[in-house]
Amino acid sequence: TTVVYPNPFVSTINFQFSQPIEGPISVNLFDVRGRLIFTTEKEATENTLTLDLPHIADSNYLIRLSTPNYTYYAQILKKQ
Repeated sequence: TTVVYPNPFVSTINFQFSQPIEGPISVNLFDVRGRLIFTTEKEATENTLTLDLPHIADSNYLIRLSTPNYTYYAQILKKQ
């Protein structure tokens, strides 16, 4: 399982994984219209992936985290 916190978030959001995830995690962030607005690759540290997203507008987003063995989707909300 994956726990997302805090949600809603102001600038930083965390994804806590119940299992270790090896290697880089591909991160894709989509707006409510399905447009890809942000992408990066990061490694999880101690089963947690932390993303700093202060530059995106306050809104709902769909985020996809993926590796060759794992894919996770979540709806996240950015607000002040």
